[in-house]
Amino acid sequence: MRLHRNDLKIFDSAVAHHAASRLLTTKASQFNDIDPKLQNSEPDQTVSKPWTENLHISVEVLIGFSAELYLKGFMQIYGAPQKRIFGLYELFTALPEDIQGKLQDYSDDLELNEPLQQHLKKVVDSFAGVRYIHEGFPGNDVLSPKTLEAFHRHLLELVGTRAADRFTLKGTAEK
Repeated sequence: MRLHRNDLKIFDSAVAHHAASRLLTTKASQFNDIDPKLQNSEPDQTVSKPWTENLHISVEVLIGFSAELYLKGFMQIYGAPQKRIFGLYELFTALPEDIQGKLQDYSDDLELNEPLQQHLKKVVDSFAGVRYIHEGFPGNDVLSPKTLEAFHRHLLELVGTRAADRFTLKGTAEK
């Protein structure tokens, strides 16, 4: 399938956020403690690394945004209604049923441990919850990174081998 310029922009961004989430997840464990001299603290005070303890929030935002972009890209190329939808479950269910089935098949291969549609319904507020954590927005269960792997597989199937290099995740870690 040949993607149009706007389709490419959406999927380029989806894959970039997907790759960033994988890299950040991998690299997070390699960060060292912050030098206390770099923080506003007493010299004898033990300094924790709150930014590394909260990296999971950044990863969750990247995963959620990437999933939204993948689904919006699929909606665009499959001619699904172009409404202002932001919920992952709503985006997924707006896709044609055969495409929902393909995405479900990919997620089954990745052992998501529940149907993809059920997972997206369960995590319906997770993306908003992590984006607006500073406002006390109630989130729920976290979106599995495996959903991105399913969406990425479908994208690669769509573009075929000629354009697959454009959307590669090589160099990022597998989860």
